[in-house]
Amino acid sequence: MTLTTKLDSTRSARIAKMHYKKSVILNLIGGLIGSSVLLGLYIYSVTLPPPLSPVNRPEAVDVAGILDKSLEVVLVIGIVYLMLLEKKRIKKLLLEVK
Repeated sequence: MTLTTKLDSTRSARIAKMHYKKSVILNLIGGLIGSSVLLGLYIYSVTLPPPLSPVNRPEAVDVAGILDKSLEVVLVIGIVYLMLLEKKRIKKLLLEVK
């Protein structure tokens, strides 16, 4: 059994919120936005001809590209799932503190 004061519990809650905000920013910038940009660029390159291209046609679709982008879609779904799971966990922890 530990004895803590109300000040200690509010300080711990504040630290947990700061950590959660930092991890959300990192996940959004590094994971979601980065992977989404790569997916968008791939879709753009296989549907429209690249600008300033000597050959005025889109790139060919190959199996490796499809496998790579399907893995990125799974990655984006996994990041969203983990972010929602972490949000639920932090809410539960903060409710226990109060």
